[in-house]
Formats: sequence, structure tokens, C-alpha cells
Amino acid sequence: MKTYERKAVIVMLAGLAAGLAFLPAPALAAQETGPAALADYACDKSRTGRPLDLSGARVTFEDEFLRPSITPPEGKGPWYAPMHGGFGGAKFLRPDEPFSPFFYSGGYLKIRMSKRNGRWYSGLMQSVNAKGQGFTQSYGYFEMRALFPKGQSNWPAFWLKTVNQYTAPSETRVEIDVIEAYGGNDLHGYHGAVHLWPAAEKHRKPDALQKHWSEGCYRRIPGGLFDGQFHTYGAEITPELVIMYFDRKEVFRFRTLPEFKKPVFMLVDLAYSKAETRTSDAPSDMLVDYVRVWQRPEWKAAAGKE
Repeated sequence: MKTYERKAVIVMLAGLAAGLAFLPAPALAAQETGPAALADYACDKSRTGRPLDLSGARVTFEDEFLRPSITPPEGKGPWYAPMHGGFGGAKFLRPDEPFSPFFYSGGYLKIRMSKRNGRWYSGLMQSVNAKGQGFTQSYGYFEMRALFPKGQSNWPAFWLKTVNQYTAPSETRVEIDVIEAYGGNDLHGYHGAVHLWPAAEKHRKPDALQKHWSEGCYRRIPGGLFDGQFHTYGAEITPELVIMYFDRKEVFRFRTLPEFKKPVFMLVDLAYSKAETRTSDAPSDMLVDYVRVWQRPEWKAAAGKE
């Protein structure tokens, strides 16, 4: 090969390598789920305390719970209950059952966990029904303002899931835990996490994710999350990052995996944590002031290109 030909090949390969460096990461295949493959998606606490900036963003969803807005699964929303279960020690009830866990008072939604006939019951609601119909959004800032109940086994949460679990069962599903808190033994702990869940086995493709993967993060909050005060809990999802906020100050962040770029819906619940031993049969009430979602023009534009 002549000298100028060798130089041309070297330049071509260098350009190709540079271009590949900016290609989006591919979705995780079955063989790419080990620690090495996901090391770049670990929790990052380097910007803790950075204030949230919503300048230029507009509200796309808002519920201040001034009137009933939770319906049974076959209802018309905007919230559906219960739609997701099988975890914790309390059974989630419908809003039209005799002992509904949902109450509206003074501009707040009250989710009550109570014991009846030897069994615990509570409430969970989400913003889509079993057909994936309801509120979803790709990218944006998702926020809940709530007062958490102190006490053993109280496990309040605000989380997000991709709607493809209903609309595309062969795809990997995403869960983003904006906040999970434990009112008994960890009053100061802010728990957040991101998850990838394999598609149901009967729908799963050979080259798809085969095992559950998650990356959790923890931060101790001075003053605690169960101090009898309302606090805001939020997650900002962008094409590059997933950032969790407490009272609109950054707690920690994760890099955005390709699977996180699909539309998500919201879930709010007060569950019963089996990891703690409850010593009282008294009911517990979680108060929710509002749930809101914001969108920026650039996020909306990016979502339209996915």
C-alpha cells in the first residue's frame, strides 16, 4: 500500500471512531447486564445541593386534590386504583370499596393504611389504566408534595414506570423510584433507584434483557423526611440524565439509559414494609398536597425524535 493510501485509511478510521463515540448507547442485551457493562450508570452524588431550574418549563399535568380524582381501574381517571400490587404487607383497595383508603380534606389527598379484621389495607394509584391510557410523558420534571407518616412499616413512595409494560409487552420495562422512605428505622434516609425489568417470559426475545437490573442510591437528609412537614420529591428526566430532588435541591443523579427515554406514568402509594416490625395497630395517613409535571420545549422536541 502506498504511503498516501495508508494515511487515507488512518484518517478514515479515526473519523469513524470519533463518530461512533457520539452515537447513543444501544439498549442492553441479555449479555450486557453485568457490572462492567453498567458501571457508567452508577449513582452520582457529585452535584448534591444544586437547585432545580424550571425556567422555560410549562406545567403539563396538575392535580391539587381539591376534588375526588381517583377512579377504579375501569374508570376515567385521571388516577386509577389499584393497578399495581403484589408487594408489601398491605392490600391495596379500590376507591369505591366500603373502606376506601382515599380521603379528600382541606385541599389534600389522604392515603390511609389501616388494619381491619387482622389484615392491613392501604392505597396505591397510578396515572394510566390497564390499556396504558391516561397521562404519560417522555422527559420532563415530575414532582409530588407530601407529608409522610412516621411509624414502623410506613413505606411511602412516588415512582415512575414506562407505559410499554401495557402497550409493548415484548420490550424491557423501566422503573424509576423517585423516593422510597421508611418511617420506622430510617427517618433520615432518602432512597432512590432506577430499574430495568425484563419483558414477561412469554413475550421476551432471545437478545433482550433476561435478568432484572437496578442501581440504587441513598442519602441522609438532615432533619429527616418524617418531621411532620410537607416536602417536595421530584425527578427530572432528560435525554442525558435522571436527577432526583428533595425540596428542589439535587440529591443524586444517574445517566439516562436508552430504555429510560420512553413515556412514563406516575404512581403514588403508602405501602406496608415487611422489613420493619409494626408494634401499633393505629392507622397511618400520608397527605399529598399536589402532583405536577413540567415539560421544556427542548425536552419535548427531543422526545419527538426518539
